[in-house]
Amino acid sequence: MNVTMEPTFTYFARVERWVDGDTVWLTVDLGFRITARTDFRLYGINTPERNQPGYAEANARVNILAPAGTIVPIKTYKNPDKYGRWLVDIYTPDQRTLNGILISEGLAVPYFGGSRT
Repeated sequence: MNVTMEPTFTYFARVERWVDGDTVWLTVDLGFRITARTDFRLYGINTPERNQPGYAEANARVNILAPAGTIVPIKTYKNPDKYGRWLVDIYTPDQRTLNGILISEGLAVPYFGGSRT
């Protein structure tokens, strides 16, 4: 299913750890002193999986752009991916998305669901 969506909600979150170049654990400030810690997938991209060429480079880059402990603005999407991860855009201080940076640097390819081949 190749469907693009619009982001729905905006929050601030603390980066807990990067699983790989497109999957991250965040603690999200939901307001009213309520937080949620869960895994997210960067929306609209796909990076190499562990043991694939490019994995280390993509993972290193996201750890430079938003290392563990960093507070980042995020925009989330209404529906999770097929693995139950919420889809997210993560923003840099200059208002670029990590998603777009990874694509522009050749560390990720566009991906909106469906077959990756």
